[in-house]
Amino acid sequence: MLRLSNISIGIKLGIMSGLGVLLVAAMIATQMWGGAAVSSATEKSNERLLKALDLSVIKGFGEVCRLRCETCGSPNRPRICKRLPIAWKPSERLFKI
Repeated sequence: MLRLSNISIGIKLGIMSGLGVLLVAAMIATQMWGGAAVSSATEKSNERLLKALDLSVIKGFGEVCRLRCETCGSPNRPRICKRLPIAWKPSERLFKI
């Protein structure tokens, strides 16, 4: 059996420095992998937030149109008011979160 006391100090130092380099490389790889996962999650979160904001604007616009339609005195009011919910339904499906 090979004993560590029989190996020269240069070989021992070389092995230890090699292990240190491998440890540092593993730490750097782990940091890069973790950073990529965090940036991906942040990007998805921001995308969902923008979709939610767009959807709230669309819903708000539909509500304003509905309120204006209810308060208008146009003779075409029933025909216009029936078409409003249909106009913004496809946009709601587009921005589904």
